[in-house]
Amino acid sequence: MKKNSVLVLGDSLSAVRAKNGSNIEIWPLLVQRALPLTIHNRSRQLQTSKVLKALPVEEDFIILNLGLVDCAERKYTKSEIKLFSKIPKWMANKIKQILNRTPSFSRAFVKIEIFEKNYVNFLNANIGKKVLLLGILPSCPETVLSSSTRCQIEIYNQRLLSIAKRKACDFIDTSELQSSTLYLEDGYHLSQQGHNAVASKVLAWLEQFR
Repeated sequence: MKKNSVLVLGDSLSAVRAKNGSNIEIWPLLVQRALPLTIHNRSRQLQTSKVLKALPVEEDFIILNLGLVDCAERKYTKSEIKLFSKIPKWMANKIKQILNRTPSFSRAFVKIEIFEKNYVNFLNANIGKKVLLLGILPSCPETVLSSSTRCQIEIYNQRLLSIAKRKACDFIDTSELQSSTLYLEDGYHLSQQGHNAVASKVLAWLEQFR
């Protein structure tokens, strides 16, 4: 592989997590152990609007594993959450009580049109790279995520597939990864078994370039 270097840009599903998973070997580490390459894993719990602004990149292979933070329905907007963090907790709780909201996609952090624009701008800035778009993990039926958010994940994944076709990059469908054994108790962060399953898919993609 050219330069033996891979960049992973992901959210918390591909990041090291101290809570409920400090002893788990995440899939980027498993991939690095299996192949003679160096993985630069820059995964954090952020939206595409922030992660994909680091353009362009030096690595010849790029794996994008983003979207869950973008598409989930929310009770509060990003600006409201920022405000709550700056005022006394009792005051924030009082405001939330008055608002008395249920989650809504109208307050999703990144609307699907902006989600697509973020991906396309990134890919346009990295023409000539080998890029893999890894589908947003579907979670399992016992997840704390709502059924509406799970449906939204499917919609965003269809948009990812469309982007991959238009921009001549690869897409890996993860929709079959729904078994509860693949996830931690929250139903959407990966267990060791889940990381093993994702690593297997990524390894199969990378092997074609050896």
